[in-house]
Parts: sequence; C-alpha cells; structure tokens
Amino acid sequence: MVIYLSDNPNLSLIAGTIVNVHTKIGKLCILNTKSSLDHDSEMADFSSLAPSVNVSGNVKIGECSSICLGASIIQNLSIGCHTVVGAGSLVLKSIGNYKQAFGSPIDTVKSRKANAVYLQ
Repeated sequence: MVIYLSDNPNLSLIAGTIVNVHTKIGKLCILNTKSSLDHDSEMADFSSLAPSVNVSGNVKIGECSSICLGASIIQNLSIGCHTVVGAGSLVLKSIGNYKQAFGSPIDTVKSRKANAVYLQ
C-alpha cells in the first residue's frame, strides 16, 4: 500500500478509519471515526471527513471542504474547494467550489461566501 502525505503531514486519522492504496492526503486533514477514503482519491489541505463517511475510488476533495456525517460519494467525482456536503447525503455528481449541498441524491442548496464561517 502507498499513501502519499504532503510535506507537512499533520493529519488526524481516528479509530476505524480506512485509507486505501494510492491515496493523497493534504496538510491538516481529518479523517474521522469509521470514515473511508478509497483508492486513487485525493483530499486537499484542511479538508475533513466526518464519522462514517464513505468516499469511493478516484474522488477529488477540494481544499477546506467538509464531508459531513454518513455521506457517501460514488467514484470518479470531484468536490470543490470550500464546499460542504450535508450529513447523510448521497453524492452522484460532482459539486463545484463554494457550495453547500445535501440530500439523497444530492442537490446544491446554496453558494457559500469566500470568507464563510466553517460549516455555515
């Protein structure tokens, strides 16, 4: 297994986390309890996976983005920078930068401001 960590691997991997092969994880990322990041996926700096999040293969998660409790993302998608994916969401399409989206299947609810408070 090969996991690529950035030059500053201040990383939080909490109990039960699964990180699969050829995965890239940026600076100060959090992978919370029982979250999974599958093969060939990337998490940019300061992004986070809440407990029980499942990320399939070849998914790109942008900088400062948060995937909330129990969300699932299918393969070959991208989540933009500063984007929040709501709890329990089923992500079947890519989401752009500065978005707030949730639902099953997911829908973009609103845009976020560049200086928005974390998770608002």
